[in-house]
Amino acid sequence: MTSAAGRNRKLGDLVGGGVKPKEAFKIMYDDGEYGEGYIALELAVPWLETLDKKIIDELPLFKTLFKIFFNNRKPIDELKKLVKKI
Repeated sequence: MTSAAGRNRKLGDLVGGGVKPKEAFKIMYDDGEYGEGYIALELAVPWLETLDKKIIDELPLFKTLFKIFFNNRKPIDELKKLVKKI
């Protein structure tokens, strides 16, 4: 979700800094920016699950981001779990 620069980086920085994901998206949207990664993540996981319920387990970073953005998980906690798996 984050990169070296750009809208998704800003979105990731806001969420990593403690702003709730939905609120971070709204802040950016109200400022004329569109964090498309938020919408892509929101739509992609349910879509992937329609293809194969187990596929999300093969995408650990994607799964971690989804938990942070849509299951109200703390970023630092989920990232620590991800690092332990790698």
